[in-house]
Amino acid sequence: MKFKSDKDEKYLKEIINDYTSTSGMNVNACKIDNSEIVKCIKCSELRKEYKFCNLVHELSSTENNNKDICTNDDCKNTCLYGSLQAEKLGKEYIYFCPFGLVKWTVPILVDGEMNYFLSGGPVLMHSIDDLLIEDVISKNKKLEPKVDEVKKYLQEFEVVNTKRVRHLARVLRMLAESLMTDENLRRVREKMKINEDNAAVAEFVGDFKEKNDEYLYPLNKEKKLISKIKIGDKDESRKILNEILAYIYSKENKGFQMTKVRIIELIGVLSRTAVDVGADLEIIFGLEYEYLEKINQVKQIDKLSIWLTKIVERFIECTISIKNVKNRDLIYKSMDYIRNNYSNNISLKEVAHQVGLSPNYLSSLFKEEVGMTYNTYLNRVRIENSKNLLKKGYSLVKVAHMVGFNDQSYYSKVFKKIEKTSPGKWQTGQKINIYRG
Repeated sequence: MKFKSDKDEKYLKEIINDYTSTSGMNVNACKIDNSEIVKCIKCSELRKEYKFCNLVHELSSTENNNKDICTNDDCKNTCLYGSLQAEKLGKEYIYFCPFGLVKWTVPILVDGEMNYFLSGGPVLMHSIDDLLIEDVISKNKKLEPKVDEVKKYLQEFEVVNTKRVRHLARVLRMLAESLMTDENLRRVREKMKINEDNAAVAEFVGDFKEKNDEYLYPLNKEKKLISKIKIGDKDESRKILNEILAYIYSKENKGFQMTKVRIIELIGVLSRTAVDVGADLEIIFGLEYEYLEKINQVKQIDKLSIWLTKIVERFIECTISIKNVKNRDLIYKSMDYIRNNYSNNISLKEVAHQVGLSPNYLSSLFKEEVGMTYNTYLNRVRIENSKNLLKKGYSLVKVAHMVGFNDQSYYSKVFKKIEKTSPGKWQTGQKINIYRG
């Protein structure tokens, strides 16, 4: 049976219940309309099951009595972001919720558009420790007086490793694909192909501009346009955009079709550059085959200019909220990579490469979103894990090496700075407590 309309919602619920029964993982099915989540089949049911999620919703400042959708704006926006990413990619997308829990989502197309999406999870990818609790509390200060409840309720979530999460997401994607008609499935796979092709073309165009002196493209204007878009300056953005368009029109002597190619290049540059600073233009602009069809429908230069100006203005209006959601997701992915590799000599550059950001931008993002530097967070992860090894009776020299410090003296210095006592005294204290117990 194929999912064709809301009338098939009962069948959809049966399918996701089967996934839960076989995998042990919960799944929600959410209806989307005009880029807004309007209904979630199992929202109220899951809220009852997960006391932590219910606590977050109770503390939400949003006045919304609709039990069919999420009442926490941060959670809802992140869920929407995940679904748009999945639609863009044409496959599963794994992301972190605002409180560090891991979810995965896949799109369901009806009549060529994402009408529903399936959202799996949430789960934890790391065991609960003081650092995790601190991270969760920092995302919502209203949780601070309820720290004991937070610790207790987080125990509800299963700890699942990265490999299994990927498999769970892939199986959910296969399930979603089985629900779609052949035509909708073809569109999903075409989206995935276009996304891969667009990335390759954008990279080629960038290299061509850098190496071909005869092109003489106004790269400085592009940079100015990006900077004005980032601060939301519509008037100045429009002015610079018109200057770039004037250059393209005046230099292009191969016809209107080639002019449209140059316009596509320009938007590709905007996308690639903005992605580097945390925005996601492909989501906002809808740079899929629908977007290409719109460009191909334009027959006059003046209409092309109007259309492009609207795109830039739309980005200015939407980028802040989308950027904040994406930044949070990237930070959680960075933190996850650190937690899995802290025992190695990992650098800021290595972590930045893993999440697709520049080291400088990731560094500033860490300070902004986490409230501490990259090195401070890395040291805190190492110290937190070293405490488990100290409890097991390992020597300070061995512990320092096992958690990624080059020498014991520096490890002891960092430990004392964070824990306000030396690792030796801390270890002795643990032994005394065990003896008394």
